[in-house]
Amino acid sequence: MTQPPQWGAPTPAPPMYHRLPQMPPRLIMACLLHGLFTVTLCVLGAFLFVARSMDGETLFWSFVYGASPAGFAVLNVGAIWGIYDPHFPQMITSRLSSVACFIMLAGALVRSWDREDVKIAPTLVVAAIMVLCVLNLFLTFGPQVKQWRAARHQLSLSQGLRPRR
Repeated sequence: MTQPPQWGAPTPAPPMYHRLPQMPPRLIMACLLHGLFTVTLCVLGAFLFVARSMDGETLFWSFVYGASPAGFAVLNVGAIWGIYDPHFPQMITSRLSSVACFIMLAGALVRSWDREDVKIAPTLVVAAIMVLCVLNLFLTFGPQVKQWRAARHQLSLSQGLRPRR
């Protein structure tokens, strides 16, 4: 039978390989930006759905126009889940969603310029979101992120877990 620890004795520190490494602040910022992208794209999808419905489009095409940005919002939610995976975090979904959102927004800007329907406020908002997409892409790179990801993977492997593949 084991003896209970003394009440006044300090608790021993856990072994080094059992300590959960701290997430770098740049990844927390990347997750916050993905959340911002998700909300923005959902609002954009709702706006497109209502605008197309009010212009006389059929309900099907209004839904298609509204669902397009919402699909990118789902991709951003997957990016957040990928970063916050408790055992094997990965950054590829974050990078993919940042690039995909950038391409989608660039296409929207080109389309509005092609139709000569350029308004200054929406154009500046879309350009700002595109800059944030590029910033978010760079936030997932760097030595801190690589070290944190490797430490998390090593900790999970030491606990006997295996990555899904």
